[in-house]
Amino acid sequence: MTFTDFRQQAEAAPDSDNTLTESRSLIRKGAAVAFTAQSRTHAKNAQSSLQQSLTALQSIQSKTTDEKIDAVSTALQSISTAMIEITKQLNQTTAVSASSALMNERTDEEILSLLNHKKKSRRRRR
Repeated sequence: MTFTDFRQQAEAAPDSDNTLTESRSLIRKGAAVAFTAQSRTHAKNAQSSLQQSLTALQSIQSKTTDEKIDAVSTALQSISTAMIEITKQLNQTTAVSASSALMNERTDEEILSLLNHKKKSRRRRR
């Protein structure tokens, strides 16, 4: 089910507060898992690129000048690739935080309903 399908279904059939809360929780968790998985993939790619650059630089001692230049060039390319992957990883991590914050927002109606419910509970105790 796509997000659009889910949203249309939710708008067509009004749900109870519990179902709505459950739906939001499910969407929030799904988004966090998807973004976290992408973040982990980018981290692994960055680590692999950095390892390639390290390998290229470690064998530089026994090479000729032209081979050393090629090795340094290869290392710089791998480092650049790693930096791009790290940036993508940070973007995914930010997406996890943003999606969690946005999905945790409550509407004004929900907040007022909670406040009214709390006031009624206090009155009953008196």
